[in-house]
Amino acid sequence: MANIIDSVVTIKETFDKDEFIRRVLIKITADPSTPVGISTATFGEVKMHYEEALLYSAHAELSYTASVGYDREEQYIDREKRWDAEIGTYYVNVVKWRTVTDWSPFSGHIGGDTTCVISNDESLSDVDYHSLLNSVNFKGDMGGEAALSSSTVSRLKQQCEDNVEDTIRYPGDHVKNKQIQSTVELQHVFLFKIPVYEVSYTFDEKTYNAKCYAIPKDDLKVETPPSNDSAIIKVAREKTKKKKNGATLSWCIFAVLYAAAFALCIMGIIYFGVAFAAAMYVLSVCLHVSYNKKYNELLKNMMTDSIQTKVDELKEVLKKREYKELSDKELEQFDSKSNVSAFNYRYRKRGFLAPTILFAFAIAILLVMSVLLGLNH
Repeated sequence: MANIIDSVVTIKETFDKDEFIRRVLIKITADPSTPVGISTATFGEVKMHYEEALLYSAHAELSYTASVGYDREEQYIDREKRWDAEIGTYYVNVVKWRTVTDWSPFSGHIGGDTTCVISNDESLSDVDYHSLLNSVNFKGDMGGEAALSSSTVSRLKQQCEDNVEDTIRYPGDHVKNKQIQSTVELQHVFLFKIPVYEVSYTFDEKTYNAKCYAIPKDDLKVETPPSNDSAIIKVAREKTKKKKNGATLSWCIFAVLYAAAFALCIMGIIYFGVAFAAAMYVLSVCLHVSYNKKYNELLKNMMTDSIQTKVDELKEVLKKREYKELSDKELEQFDSKSNVSAFNYRYRKRGFLAPTILFAFAIAILLVMSVLLGLNH
């Protein structure tokens, strides 16, 4: 099948393997969910291989038949059951409308040219090679050898048929029983061999993979360790455990005092219990606000420190490897303000406005009841 290829173009890589490692280091370190120390991961050997993309032009002639349906509204009479107290059950004729589809045969012939890009490997059919090739400067690229499998030729012809079939415009409202007979002639086929870098790295005794096309388009794909967010949250919870317990205990005491105040009001001891319940409510709110504030502040500070530590570690690793320093644009990926804001938004302790209003309403009911009982006395 090699004889149908007009030309093979082996695209030259636009950056070397060291630059690939450098990009991987920046990518995994800039990820806010990766842990401190990620840039010290151990990298294996960078391997390069080629993925093959086909740019083809073809002409297809299609003969097609189908059944096309036209909708129309039809009036009909329906018998509906009714009931009357004097005569009992009876039936009446009711005029109704329904949609009816009239089917008729339809056939035609269409021819057309098409151009498209597909992979020479069916397992890579989801890759957008059209976008990849658009990013390449082909000046100075080399030739090469390649062959097409019979399955690839079949896919080429099928895609050509599909592209031309998409231009068919069937009349009517519905189409069914479509039958296509086609003749496809591949006119020009160009095969592009696109260089790909791959590497594995080990961190915390686990191995992860990274892949990137060695062309200008930024499509680096990297596996990263599980999110480090839970570790930060765990530390924040541990450091604010006493404040949380204090706030929880205060709300429990408030509930007991509220119940006691309610009972005392019924017994005629009006203001004593209400005063204690109200004071405990204010204290509980203050303790809860203090706990939330401390927890959120810890999250923010720990995330900020984590990002800065990772940046410092990365700079040191790049220096040891004699790689280029971080550019201003690359440093923007480590914007701690936006990363910390996103992290805090996901995990910060939210306000407790609803329960606060509910408990305030409960205190108000208790106060009103106390005033009414006081007036009665």
